[in-house]
Amino acid sequence: MKSLTFLTNIFGRVSKKYNSLSFLWKIICIYTLLAIPFLYNHENHLPFLVILILISTTLIVSLATFLLSILSLKQMFKKDFVFWQEALFLFVIIFTVYSFGFFDNQAGIIFLIFVLLFFAFYRIMRAVVYYRIILVGMAIFVNGLLTFKYLQFSEMYLFNRSFQNKYETEEKVFTEWKFDETTRTLKNETLSLSLKLPKEYFFHNPKDLKMKEKTGTGQIVGILSSAETDPNRYPLIRLFYIPQLIKVDPDTIKEEYSSILDFEKHQGNMEEIKNLGEHFHSERKWPGNFWTFYDIIRPRYSKTGFYIFPLKDESYLIIDITENLVENQFHENEIEEVLKSLKQE
Repeated sequence: MKSLTFLTNIFGRVSKKYNSLSFLWKIICIYTLLAIPFLYNHENHLPFLVILILISTTLIVSLATFLLSILSLKQMFKKDFVFWQEALFLFVIIFTVYSFGFFDNQAGIIFLIFVLLFFAFYRIMRAVVYYRIILVGMAIFVNGLLTFKYLQFSEMYLFNRSFQNKYETEEKVFTEWKFDETTRTLKNETLSLSLKLPKEYFFHNPKDLKMKEKTGTGQIVGILSSAETDPNRYPLIRLFYIPQLIKVDPDTIKEEYSSILDFEKHQGNMEEIKNLGEHFHSERKWPGNFWTFYDIIRPRYSKTGFYIFPLKDESYLIIDITENLVENQFHENEIEEVLKSLKQE
């Protein structure tokens, strides 16, 4: 009974305090209470301290942008249908979603076109209520997108740093690549490494890559992919360097590779991940390990894995492969072509 009375008193005080707040702060409180469970649920596969850091920093960024959105809308609603305010607001919306890659998917472009058409219709009709609802909806959508992207960036940064701290004992420059168009041969002077680039394949230099594209076991050396502007479109080969004096064996790399796949699974990029077990390249005899998975984004079943290529100075090259499943052969023809051509001079 005493406990019930105590809880009632606490609830009464909190309710009284909440009712004394301005409308803006009431919205912020509700937004925070709704955001925390969502953020926790998204990150509950991580250690508690990491979850706490991610939630705290994400809430700060999210609340700042949410508050800015509310103040902007409040200013716009003082007088409806002011063209320069609408133009500025829409420019910020379009620029933000474009920067976050929302237009990479055709469905994203179609979605935004429909929203803008509805906005234009209600503006021409001067239907104030629906006009304001669409503006508020766009602000909430962009704020949610920014929050999610910041959360992804923070998680990726911490994940990427965990690999850097482990292997990058000294930073080397792997950006000096030379390409012979006649023979389609790529050479890296730092590693004395050469390989043949298949037709309709493209090389992506480490200096041009984003943080997520550099994530893997070791320091990124380069990416060979089937798309000129997208390093993530497979079939692809990513090359990572692990320096001397670091003990490398297939089991260690397998564990780290598995953690990357788990990360991708929690990011919502893949599912049905199945380990095919240890595999040695038929000619080069490199040790490695491979997995099959269902690609949610494409969608289709695919294969990913790695080989360990020992270099002459006792350092290592991790050959990270992602490709389509093919019948009656382990690798796609172009992937096999690269593997057979890869050598250290």
